[in-house]
Order: sequence, then C-alpha cells, then structure tokens
Amino acid sequence: MFVFQAFAGITITVSPVGTSNQFPAKAANGGGTLALDSSNPSGTALLTIQGGVSQGIPARTAIGEIFKWSGDSSTLRSIDMVTTGSGGKGVYHVFLLDLGTDTFSTSHHVFAPVNHEDLLDADDTRDAITLTNVDTKSFVELVFSGSDKITLGNGHSYAFGLLSTSDISDLFIERSGGGASDPFGVGFTADSLDAMTADVSPFSASGVRNVFIGVYTAPVAEPPISMIIKGHNTMF
Repeated sequence: MFVFQAFAGITITVSPVGTSNQFPAKAANGGGTLALDSSNPSGTALLTIQGGVSQGIPARTAIGEIFKWSGDSSTLRSIDMVTTGSGGKGVYHVFLLDLGTDTFSTSHHVFAPVNHEDLLDADDTRDAITLTNVDTKSFVELVFSGSDKITLGNGHSYAFGLLSTSDISDLFIERSGGGASDPFGVGFTADSLDAMTADVSPFSASGVRNVFIGVYTAPVAEPPISMIIKGHNTMF
C-alpha cells in the first residue's frame, strides 16, 4: 500500500486487490466504514470485482457511477475505485454532483451535469489527480478532507466520477460486465461537466452497467454543548 497527496482536499491510497471480491469493510486511510458497494460479490462473475470488465476513460470525457444514499446524514470520508492500469500521465478531475431525490437505475434515467453543482469544487479549485503507474488490479481510495468532506443527505442520489482534463487516455477502471450489480445506481459518461445530458449506462446496448465503487462514511459529528458552570465555560 502506498499513499500520496493528489490536490487540495484529496489524498490517494493504493493497495492491491489480490483475491478480494469486495471492497474492504474499513477504509485503508480515510477512517470510515463501508456503507455502499456497487459491486455484487454474491452475484454472477461479471458483477464481481474478480470478474468485472476493465473500462478505459477516454480523453476529455467523464466516467462515473450514480449511487443513492439511504440512511442518516453522514460525512463522506472516502470513495474507493478499482483500477486495472494507469500510465501515470493523464490528469483527472474528481467530481461529485448532488442529483436530488430521484433514483437512477435504468438507461432511461438521464441528467444534465451542467444543472448540478460540483460538491468537491466549493472553493473553485477543482480537485485533480494523476495516478502513478499502477499495472495490477488495485483499490484506489480517494480520501476527502477540508471542504471536500461532504455531508450526504438521506434519499439523495449522487454522481461520482473522474473527468479526463488532458489529451491522454491512460487510466482504466473496473465495471460490471453483465447486468446491474447495484439496483439503485448506474454508470454514466459525459463529454464535460457543462454537458446538457449524460449518457447513462453507455457501456452496453443490452442493459445497465455499474462502475465499481465503495463509499465510506462516518456519522456526522455532534457539535459540543457549552454550559456555564460557576462562571466557567465547560465543553463536554
């Protein structure tokens, strides 16, 4: 496993997948627990991390996965992807769009990236990453900090992905290869984050495909209660 800083509020941890068929229960470096896994370790081979399909990210194109958050408001600590190769030169912008409370699970569910704020661009400094040469199947964990620590809202769908911002296509990620592995999500591509429409589940003409991601969260920290006891401020 190795760790390196990407840009702004993101740190990257890379570790080999080995024989694992699902995302780790605990984040390698982000401190969160696995709350959502878009792969299906109990499904057919093409829905699993060991049997998925390698998908390249074309130059100047975004690829990602829509996931639906159900549960209490939680802090997004990190997101894992599975990479199957990286040349170490391409630059990729990491983004997260809040799509509201609709569910996106079929190729008929479309959205316009231009209409949704990038939650990871709150300070107008887009988070960019370049993965050093990774020639084996690996878990790539993107750990969020600072303004990139987003609170996920109950019932909301989010579009997470990577946008190639260079003319190099040298990063390969893994997706399902035969049907939907996540009943509440779907993979997508877009020409840019200013696009009027995203191509939902574009990888196959025969049905939904999911990009494999693991979402790691932690409970939202309760603010400390301040009480004045005998003239002293006491925090507990």
